Amino acid sequence: MQLTTEGLALLKALDRDGVVAIPEESPTRRTVERLEEEGLVRASGGEDHERRRRYVLSGRGVRLARRTALDAAG
Repeated sequence: MQLTTEGLALLKALDRDGVVAIPEESPTRRTVERLEEEGLVRASGGEDHERRRRYVLSGRGVRLARRTALDAAG
């Protein structure tokens, strides 16, 4: 699996914030869907009234985000 810069940024944001809400029309939606296909994130509930879907990290995503952060730190 090859993570893009945007994908890695999403994983780090999820690790920091716990959840992200991505609008259906957002270009980021495709990135988060690819992360979901890889088993790094999972949808959390249905779409809200603004047609955003919430995503949270899977256990695998947590490990990858934190390992990547540690690698960057030193």
